[in-house]
Amino acid sequence: MSSKSVPPFRVAHWWTASVPNPATSFGRASAWAIALGWAGLLASVPPLASADDSAGSAGSARTVSAHSAAASTQRAPTSRGPARQSAADSGVAGIKTASQAAQELRSPLRARVVPPARTTASSIVPTATASASASATAAATTDQGSNYDQLHRDIVIRADIYGSAWHKPQILAANYGFEGISGIPGLFSENEINLAIDAGAGVVGQLVGLDPAAPFRNITTGNSPAGIESAGFSDTTVTHTFMDAMPIEFSYPVLPSTVLPDNFRIHLNTGEVVTPFYVAQNPNDEFNERQTIVAFGNFGNRLPTDDPGAVYPVLFEVVASSTPLQLITPRGLVDGTGLSKTSSDPYDPYSGPTLVGAKLSRLSLAGDYPPVGFGVSVANHGVEYYGTDPKLYRLRLFTGGGFSPNGVSGFEPQDFAKYFQLNAIGPWGRSVTVTQADVKYRVLGGYIEVKGIADLGTGLSADPEYAYSEDHDNQFDVVVWASSPLAARSIRDVVIPEPKTGAYSPIYNPGGPGTEPVPGYRYTTPSPGQTMPVEYALHNPKTVSWAAQSLADYDQADDLAVAFRLKNTTTREWRLTSSSADATALVDSGQWELVDVPFATNANDSYVADVVQLHNGSRNDTVYTANAHQIAQLEGAGYVNEGTAFTAYDEPLRGLDPVWQMVSPRGQHTVTASRLERLCLMLRGWRPRGVAFYTVRFPNS
Repeated sequence: MSSKSVPPFRVAHWWTASVPNPATSFGRASAWAIALGWAGLLASVPPLASADDSAGSAGSARTVSAHSAAASTQRAPTSRGPARQSAADSGVAGIKTASQAAQELRSPLRARVVPPARTTASSIVPTATASASASATAAATTDQGSNYDQLHRDIVIRADIYGSAWHKPQILAANYGFEGISGIPGLFSENEINLAIDAGAGVVGQLVGLDPAAPFRNITTGNSPAGIESAGFSDTTVTHTFMDAMPIEFSYPVLPSTVLPDNFRIHLNTGEVVTPFYVAQNPNDEFNERQTIVAFGNFGNRLPTDDPGAVYPVLFEVVASSTPLQLITPRGLVDGTGLSKTSSDPYDPYSGPTLVGAKLSRLSLAGDYPPVGFGVSVANHGVEYYGTDPKLYRLRLFTGGGFSPNGVSGFEPQDFAKYFQLNAIGPWGRSVTVTQADVKYRVLGGYIEVKGIADLGTGLSADPEYAYSEDHDNQFDVVVWASSPLAARSIRDVVIPEPKTGAYSPIYNPGGPGTEPVPGYRYTTPSPGQTMPVEYALHNPKTVSWAAQSLADYDQADDLAVAFRLKNTTTREWRLTSSSADATALVDSGQWELVDVPFATNANDSYVADVVQLHNGSRNDTVYTANAHQIAQLEGAGYVNEGTAFTAYDEPLRGLDPVWQMVSPRGQHTVTASRLERLCLMLRGWRPRGVAFYTVRFPNS
């Protein structure tokens, strides 16, 4: 099928920090035996992070934090320090020259960009089926990589598994999204709103012409070709116009670098088989959300299936290619070739978006942040909204398409009662229906209370109110307080009430009518009522984390969400950096080697702390820590504080792993998030010096 030139008339193998690894289940004696064997091996080679697999988080249970929504004070991260000054080198023969060469390769620590001043493409984040806004800003700055590259980095952090962690991957839904409103030529702002209307995009007319201006995505779901490019769907100019959209939801997160058009085919009711023009994981850009792919192309028209002229998808298929689609599972990467799913037509009556998953786990912020180019998802998780009370739980709703009250507008944190109910078991086995937020309901095991909806916009509100912008992805987090785990487990179902009653707001995908539908145009229809059983992940969160372990797998950029751990082959000095460009320069010098990519970095909520880089040239030693006591001690011992290397956390929040500070017999430091490596280092004479910071480790390192 060729590009549409005019809008048609609208008539009628396996590691995870969340799944126990058999290698860590042999018992204390066997663990020591393994460690002793490793110690002998490691005595002759640089210590590498092992496939250590800790099922427990660094911590979780503590009182409500001062960061709670009621009293939040955002930390003021320090900017990265100036270029490293020359330091005295050791007089040991052969070391001085290598140390001096390493010194020359040290690039200045770049200034950290933190919210809200982050340069972002927040205004172009698409809807839950990726309707990129026409008010697209430029892609990410060159030193942070293009938005296309950012979305294709193989970094996944605590992303959810739906269904059993040991089941084969499957496609949960692959329904036709909407027709013809993606890639509208000339649509860049509300000044061209008639172009969106003519293309059949929904519009919220009352937001046009306001001062200050409303976010353009709050006005319409129509978008321009430039908006699609800036949203990370293409690394070249987008030339196709008036495209259709289709979201595809998987039970496991997808390896980002394999999200490529050639891996997918869409079978139409006419017998034609088409390949999407563009695919990406936007707007599901947060690192713990990577289960959804959005495809743009020519997939059908707006006629219902009972119309003889209707064209619509009937089957979505994953096909073989030179770079096949892969999914990240607790056993490692799995080829997705051969997966398929039937499709539905959103222009049939009451065939709008529905839930494909509802997963209850303990509230965590781990991995709940996007790459730097996607600012609309910054600081929008449940911990940011509602604090760190250990009795808070996250009921993540996984949607088969965007959820909107009219096809354009977003949800807001206080909107639970407009769209949802919860079914729970009462004290004597009777049914309890939760219909309101901020009300305690007595259930089996105690009490539960819905606090609100998270994973929306940055913060709980905006001024003016119409400026509030949610991220329009395929996840909503209903945050629930429960007096006990048994009370939390009493929640049985999530209910989307039947819209025909009029008691609850209808729910549309982004092809809906907005508030001012044009007579004679057909828009997508509202969702039917639905009852979705809750999946429990209270003891094991059933998540996976993954990071590519080769520098060749990364574009050359700064401020990545991972740390590269390197070691000088002569001085044995260790180095951490979140810059793939800096890491590559060190390796290319011939004096440094990449050890691994051990853990995540650069989260961007108000809980983050700066991980400071301190250097002592005479010892050929660089230390990284967010621990204020460690920083003071090192500065007192003559280490130069060179500023912030990256951000992590300085407290054991739920879902995070400790990164331990270790000191060698000769006084050099390294850090490790691997329990096995920590034990091996101790057997070789290294001494633990407490926790340097907290983050999420990558078990495949």
